[in-house]
Amino acid sequence: MKLAFRLVALWVMVFSVLMPTFVDVSTVQARTSNRVPGCFYDSPPPPPEPSEDGPALMDAGVSTPYRQQAYVKASNPDAFDWFGEAIAISGDTMVVGAKGEASKAKSVNGGQVDDSVPSAGAVYVFVRDGTTWSQQAYLKSFAPDENDVFGRTVAISGDTIVVGASQEDSNSTGVNGNYYNDAAPDSGAVYVFVRNGTTWSQQAYIKASNAQAGDVFGSALSISGDTLVVGAPSEDSNAAGINGNQADNSLVSAGAAYVFTRSGSTWTQQAYLKASNAEAGDGFGVSVAVSGNSIVVGAPGEDSNGTSVNGNQADNSVAGSGAAYTFIRNGNTWSQQAYLKASNAAADNGFGTSAAMWGGTVLIGAPLAPDYDYPRGAAYVFTREAGNWSEEAFLTAADGDYNDEFGLVVGISGDMLVVGAHLECGDSTGINGDPYNYNAQNAGAAYAFARQGNGWRQVAYMKASNTNAEDGFGRAVGISGNTLVVGAHGEASNAKGVNGNQDDNSLLGAGAAYVFTLNPTALAIDTVNANPTTAASVDFTVTFLEESTGVDASDFKLVTTSKLTGVKILGVSGGPTVYTVKVSTGSGNGTIHLNLIDDDSILNAQGVPLGGVGLTNGDFTSGETYLVRLQSRTFRSEAALDGWMLSNSSTTPISFNTAGSLRVGDDDANGQYRSIVSFNTSSLPDKFVVVDGMLKIRKEAIVGTDPFTTHYSFYVTTCKGFFGNSAQLELADFDVLPSQCARKIPQYYVNGGGWYDIVLGNFERTHLNADGVTQFRMNFSRNHNNDASADYVLFYSGDAPTASYRPALVLEYYEP
Repeated sequence: MKLAFRLVALWVMVFSVLMPTFVDVSTVQARTSNRVPGCFYDSPPPPPEPSEDGPALMDAGVSTPYRQQAYVKASNPDAFDWFGEAIAISGDTMVVGAKGEASKAKSVNGGQVDDSVPSAGAVYVFVRDGTTWSQQAYLKSFAPDENDVFGRTVAISGDTIVVGASQEDSNSTGVNGNYYNDAAPDSGAVYVFVRNGTTWSQQAYIKASNAQAGDVFGSALSISGDTLVVGAPSEDSNAAGINGNQADNSLVSAGAAYVFTRSGSTWTQQAYLKASNAEAGDGFGVSVAVSGNSIVVGAPGEDSNGTSVNGNQADNSVAGSGAAYTFIRNGNTWSQQAYLKASNAAADNGFGTSAAMWGGTVLIGAPLAPDYDYPRGAAYVFTREAGNWSEEAFLTAADGDYNDEFGLVVGISGDMLVVGAHLECGDSTGINGDPYNYNAQNAGAAYAFARQGNGWRQVAYMKASNTNAEDGFGRAVGISGNTLVVGAHGEASNAKGVNGNQDDNSLLGAGAAYVFTLNPTALAIDTVNANPTTAASVDFTVTFLEESTGVDASDFKLVTTSKLTGVKILGVSGGPTVYTVKVSTGSGNGTIHLNLIDDDSILNAQGVPLGGVGLTNGDFTSGETYLVRLQSRTFRSEAALDGWMLSNSSTTPISFNTAGSLRVGDDDANGQYRSIVSFNTSSLPDKFVVVDGMLKIRKEAIVGTDPFTTHYSFYVTTCKGFFGNSAQLELADFDVLPSQCARKIPQYYVNGGGWYDIVLGNFERTHLNADGVTQFRMNFSRNHNNDASADYVLFYSGDAPTASYRPALVLEYYEP
């Protein structure tokens, strides 16, 4: 058993109940033993809430971009077949692997009833006619053997299917060697099948040029036309680069990838690929992808501390951070083009566990990557321009929970990509349901993203139509054009074929596949001009996921606040994917929002209406909003109501002061200073909506050490009215927190001249008082630093001798 491949198995096999023999079961059990229902590990502290501009679910009001077209099962389902462990799709042909299938049938369309060869494995081919799917072929090895796991990996390009059997045991090498000598356990093999009309036949049986026991050749594979690339992540040679020495097996599980090409019907090995910095345990070849003359290979066990593109490969101080390598072909010669790392590389990320490629775009999965300091998983998009690679996007699930393993599998086709998260626990069904009911442990999910300019946006949170715990939906994904397929290898229904009964869950681990097709969809409505604006007219851009026709002014509705009048649509231009809607801003101040209302008049090239057939199912109501002619106000603090309070060392208030400077920090007896500033905000209109607010206070001096460096977080509490029982400063103001007050550790920054600018968030803005006084109390979360000396900051108060130094409250708002 290969030691380093056990590490790789943490990513590639963590969910499997039927563990292939090359996986260290004890290691995987240790990895998953403390998983409990609800997807939480030992009740860790919750992650911080996303910031106002941080990740968010696709808003309500966005049309659903996908609909489920088919629910697909094997023609001979059985418990623990793991149908859906591997999936690939090309046009109207889909291939599904079932590594645990046990029949002794051989080749194409043999008998399925004799289950005497455990985990021999099988592959099922389905084709679509219009919107109807049917099984076209049942593929087996020419020499099925126990635990070969034929169908552990699959790939398709047109009329060619390749199947990996990573635990096949023969010691042959090259193409079409001896099937029957099982002298190299788990050396692995790949089988090529081709279609003529509707008939499939085996074309080739492929082995590594240096096949050896435990190499697990075929653990990953990809095909593009007549080029096939195969990963062997437990291969041991110490070669580096292209076509090096295969004979010195001194780097256990460094890994390798092999390139094969076809001329006519004859396959030959063209290249033997190794990492430029090959080392033991890297698992180079855990993932592979090919597109034309380009290849990417993942190595999730790689340890360097490099980041992004072509960083330092020599410092192996970040164990398991992972890497990916791109190669290009010139004629028949391959060379390494780039060395890719995560921009936020960290230990045990598993970057490179999965890989997909579409032209000059590469997608890399890292299922244990940290997000908010927890291993939620991530995917990274890299793009190539003029031979140079750069990271385009860092993707996480908008609702991601830790250990969902988002990024274990990935797929890309054009401007759409999909990422699987097979351990996600939401119990919803279908598209864009509620992701926060964690009642279906390891049910799994998949996430679809669409490219928008140079960025990517999550457009769908996808679940099975029959979500159940332990289904592992998202364990495999495939995408081709407008069709997306998701595998759920743990699904348990006893249905057969296409669209059978999903309700009888009597076959644990039988597995299923789900086919989704893309509806014509509005992707975004964005503001174009400066925002806020004082312009007489503004433009919105409306972006569709694909070319769409029939777009005119009647498809849109304006939503405005009441203080704006005379707002109207002036015209619609552009297309066929991006349209511009020009809108008059009328008069007054407030907001303008543009909604798309679907009446089935907008069609894609196939004549399918927006959102599919049906009114309003293609609505888009969550676009950006213009802020028009905002009002700006600056308030100065009230000197008579400003002041500081002091506690003793046990935070019991003991004194206060309403004259002179404000104090925040501690005194020489370890008492805490808190200060209050007050603003008369009664001149605000009765109804107002603040879109930007800032408290500005100016530093006068520092006494002792700067408490901003020693007293931890700086708190600001906002109060609609007074903290105590009266306008006058009193000891009770030190810690009272009435219901009309909000406490926060605010975002702040320091301007030149000693100004501290404290940004008010949405919650604080709702505590501004149009009926009288708004007060702010300031303190540090650490009462004192226990050094028996005074350490505080002096701020100017409302009686500062220079008026411009007095605290200021700066607001931008509109009247709804």
